[in-house]
Amino acid sequence: MKNILAGILAVTIAATGTAWCQQAGAPAQPTLASPQAAPPSPDLAATMKVLEEKLRSRGRIDWTITLHYDDGRVQKYSLSSELISVAADPTNCSLRVVDRTAGGTDTSSIYLEEGSGVETSNEVFKPNANMATGFSHASVEPPIYRVGLGSWRGINLMFPTEDEAEQVAVLLRESIKQCSAVAVIPKSAAGGSPSLEETLTFIADKLRTQGTVETWGQMSAESNEMGDIGFSNNINVYQVSPNLTTCTMRIEATGMDAGDLSFRRIGKIEVLKYKDYLTRFRPPGVDERYRTVKEASPTFVLVISTPDGEAKVLYFSDETLANRVAKAMVHAAELCGAGSSKEPF
Repeated sequence: MKNILAGILAVTIAATGTAWCQQAGAPAQPTLASPQAAPPSPDLAATMKVLEEKLRSRGRIDWTITLHYDDGRVQKYSLSSELISVAADPTNCSLRVVDRTAGGTDTSSIYLEEGSGVETSNEVFKPNANMATGFSHASVEPPIYRVGLGSWRGINLMFPTEDEAEQVAVLLRESIKQCSAVAVIPKSAAGGSPSLEETLTFIADKLRTQGTVETWGQMSAESNEMGDIGFSNNINVYQVSPNLTTCTMRIEATGMDAGDLSFRRIGKIEVLKYKDYLTRFRPPGVDERYRTVKEASPTFVLVISTPDGEAKVLYFSDETLANRVAKAMVHAAELCGAGSSKEPF
């Protein structure tokens, strides 16, 4: 298979061109989002203050996962979690958590109007397709309770007791409910350019009619002893539900992470060839030692980054379509207020 030539189309919210129905915009630097929404209610501010205090007081927790196999083999993994930084911002409807774990430090952030639900569970380990055959079951000691916050990049918070987990879940649900009810006042489309409703309808229609996108690749590791790793995935037809009131769009598809996309939270949009995407990001679950892309499908990835750098991705078989959707998303973000506040100095 032929290598895909490197190529990146960067589109930012600072761009003001409206010819997105024909072509994508020129590369530029990302700008910060500036949501045009109502101020938070006193109830939301109080709820998120308690939420932050609950998370800050959790402290460090340690647990061990034991994997049991049919042939009697046992593997143990010691894990830990320490929330070293928590910032719950009601003005911005955002939650940012820095978690120090046994494997390093992980920073998670979410804009709460993008949250799709909260669940609690004592199941903190799920086997996956990469598990060795003959796996029987897993046990966790001491018992740990998980609070899962559904979003494009979900957050999992661990707690030592069911009561602590449920208290945080209740606070998260209430915060999401209030933030999702905040109406956004969009800008008027200038110069005869498409309205917000027309723009979101265009994006939704193009995603719905795309059909299945097949992605595959092969990567090699720095160590020859590890061998190559191959992977493939089929992204099936997108289900899309725009929301004009909150400037969001619910996007779902079989074979990919899904969630709500808030257009007022966009900092940068790029269309990458799949090979370039793999080189920069690696697919989920692939060991970080696999750094070289040997082969990749001739498909394209639309990378939508928030101002703090976290990314959501959509997949396309056709580059022209990916560019048109990217340009439309830039226009929708402009109308929803992203990047509208620019300091003079």
